[in-house]
Amino acid sequence: MNKGEERQYLDVFAQLRPDLSFESIRECERPDFICSVAGVTTGIEMTRFFYPSSSRVTPQAVNGYRDQLASNLRAEHSKRGLPPLHVSVHLFSEEKLLARQARQRLMTCLLDFVGQHIPPQGPHVEFDYDSMNAELIDLGVDRIAVLRSAALKKPFWALPYAAFIPDSNASLIQGIVTEKSACASEYRKKASSLWLLIVSGSGGLHSIVDFDGDVLTASYASSFDRIFLLRTFGSSVHELKLA
Repeated sequence: MNKGEERQYLDVFAQLRPDLSFESIRECERPDFICSVAGVTTGIEMTRFFYPSSSRVTPQAVNGYRDQLASNLRAEHSKRGLPPLHVSVHLFSEEKLLARQARQRLMTCLLDFVGQHIPPQGPHVEFDYDSMNAELIDLGVDRIAVLRSAALKKPFWALPYAAFIPDSNASLIQGIVTEKSACASEYRKKASSLWLLIVSGSGGLHSIVDFDGDVLTASYASSFDRIFLLRTFGSSVHELKLA
């Protein structure tokens, strides 16, 4: 995460826990933030949650490519002067997302196709296998849904996807806590109290902690004084128990 993202999640955390009353927040390195909480100098280290993956390309990397393509499509849409549209692109294969040249080709083909098939204002229009050209199908596109509405003031492109959220368990969280605890002695040189903030749900479905298991009931061995789990999907924060 860059500092802008980290600060954004810290602000969400502060909004969800107004009882903590953060003061004099300043950006730092190792830990990520230093602030005052009830008069105590507190260091906050932040990290993201991701499920372990044995794939050559991790799910979070694929999600990053997906977000990058959507952002580039929105920018290029505006440059071409096309009317504001809401476009959803559903892929049957994500292989073409992995290579820069293929993503560029996919972006160009999508914009060319949509630019030639701008619907009238009204319900969304869907283009499937029978109505798309061979090049889009070769690039892994399953269908495209286009909505044109007077309420739209700027273009919006999305690449929605579905996936099963793996089961979460305390051992996954403990692994993160253990890894981060290795630096706690260094952090304590800057702050008398140390907190660990684990951010879940910020990197696609494969980053969402599932609460059906023992994640919230387990006790964690840690060198941090407090551990919090911020779930961006649903906007909730939970303090985890310490062993």
